[in-house]
Amino acid sequence: MKALLLTREYPPQIYGGAGVVVDELTRALSRRMPVEVRCFGERRPDASSGRVTVRGYTPWERLAAGNDGARYAPALETLSIDLAMARDPGTRTSRTRTRGTPTWRDCGSARSIASRSS
Repeated sequence: MKALLLTREYPPQIYGGAGVVVDELTRALSRRMPVEVRCFGERRPDASSGRVTVRGYTPWERLAAGNDGARYAPALETLSIDLAMARDPGTRTSRTRTRGTPTWRDCGSARSIASRSS
């Protein structure tokens, strides 16, 4: 079994309680199983360690503010990151179970998905 956490906040970019919860949850789960964290923002290649793999996601460039300014850009950027996280391999398989966490927000970004590896 493997845990997959989709979140907006993950160290070192934590600005509230949700990031702290995800950090602690990741540490606890990694003692029992491999954990993959998909989060907002670029990550250094050495962000992963031991049983924790960290992948950072940035907004799609084509969604940058246009002639109408940044009116819709923040919502579209968040949606583009959510879609990129969900598109990556291993997010949904026939043997995947989705579990919500207390940190759910940002269009469902902070969901954990427990998946049995084949």
